[in-house]
Amino acid sequence: MEKRVVCQMSYLPLGDADGMRKVKKVLGIIKDSGLEYTICKLSTTVTAEKEEIFALVNKIYDEMKPEGLFVFDMRITSFYE
Repeated sequence: MEKRVVCQMSYLPLGDADGMRKVKKVLGIIKDSGLEYTICKLSTTVTAEKEEIFALVNKIYDEMKPEGLFVFDMRITSFYE
């Protein structure tokens, strides 16, 4: 079994008055993933195996790309026990 990692992620919609709806959509994708997560004020942390994290990141990107411009900032910690 691969060690779990922690990914801190922040989604920022650009140039859009409907940004909160988009942030809520991203949070819904994270919640629906079934992975362990914690929502903080400026970011959300997700704890899972590396491949699960990257699958979630790809899903968020693919689902949000049609919604318009955004910055999706991530920081991954390579170890967690």
